[in-house]
Amino acid sequence: MHSRRRRFCTRHTPFLTPRAIVLWLVLGTGLLYYSLTSLYDYLYPVRNRSMVLVVAYMRSGSSLVGDILQQHQSSFYVFEPLRSATELAYSNQSITFYNSSVRKYSSREEIARLHADLLYNWFTCNFTNLDLGALTSDYLRFYSASTLPYHKCLQWNGRDVSSVTYCLGYMQSYCEHKELRTIKTIRLNLETVEILLGRLPRLRVIHLIRDPRAIIHSRVRVKLLRWENIRKEATDLCAKISTDISLSVELKHKYPERFKVLLYENLAERPEEISSKIYRYAGIDMKSYVVGYVRYLTIYGRGIECFWCTQRGNSKRTALLWRIYTLYTHVRTVDAVCGMVYHMVGYQPITNEITQLRNLSHPLRKMVNFTAGSL
Repeated sequence: MHSRRRRFCTRHTPFLTPRAIVLWLVLGTGLLYYSLTSLYDYLYPVRNRSMVLVVAYMRSGSSLVGDILQQHQSSFYVFEPLRSATELAYSNQSITFYNSSVRKYSSREEIARLHADLLYNWFTCNFTNLDLGALTSDYLRFYSASTLPYHKCLQWNGRDVSSVTYCLGYMQSYCEHKELRTIKTIRLNLETVEILLGRLPRLRVIHLIRDPRAIIHSRVRVKLLRWENIRKEATDLCAKISTDISLSVELKHKYPERFKVLLYENLAERPEEISSKIYRYAGIDMKSYVVGYVRYLTIYGRGIECFWCTQRGNSKRTALLWRIYTLYTHVRTVDAVCGMVYHMVGYQPITNEITQLRNLSHPLRKMVNFTAGSL
């Protein structure tokens, strides 16, 4: 009798293993959340969900803007969802989608349409038409509280297609029940933005711009660039910003209530005031806990070493670091190739190291037509 019982136990794995318990807890938590959010939506229906797209450049402060917007309790935030598809497209490799289709994109127009389709699906919570690279990206883990539970589910289940199928429902329900949907990206041309504005009537766009000299300094600081290569880097950066500004002017005129420019320096200098403007523009109330978070983040910082995280200290001082540590010759190199951007945005070239560059009380930007009416 005892031997038969032992043989039965060895042949049959116990039902309540630690892994099974954790999976049941995850499933139960998801079902409970779905039930509560469904009840909340029934009692307090949201008629017009807000959508915000932050379009920026690498090391321009977009992570800070995204982090501020994701602090609202009813926010669904996605960090850089175009990364995988963009890298594959520009390297002439095929992109695999969750629906099993595989395709290559070669021309600029095709990639613009790809970006528009992917962002449209993110904003409308249509995740089954996304690329697998985005649905399994580690960015879903590190930079967004909204996508972290989904990524944890993937980790428990193997991060393959079947795991995505099993876990996607959690992110789907989370996205559908949030009042504000925000995406931030540095991998987008403004031609794509115009397509999205036509397809998503509730979409509002923030075009974030920062002083090119500060962007270059930040890229060097996190070892994305060497000073020896700054002329080419600055030339490419300012050529893109100039092109975007020309399109930005058109979009501001065509969609005055749905397309706004934001200068990073304004946010860094007046974080609470500008954050409040951003929330009003998004059509969302800025709660007191969000104000407290912005105050904490931009005065004290996180106190951690993370190149891709938001500010780690006083935001105003951080915005001025490039004026303290960048060599005058390097500043002049950037000035030599970015004059058009300066003229369009109002940034001022530097001709004297002591009275202009190192004197932090000396302003390096002025109001111009392009920035009038900005956030």
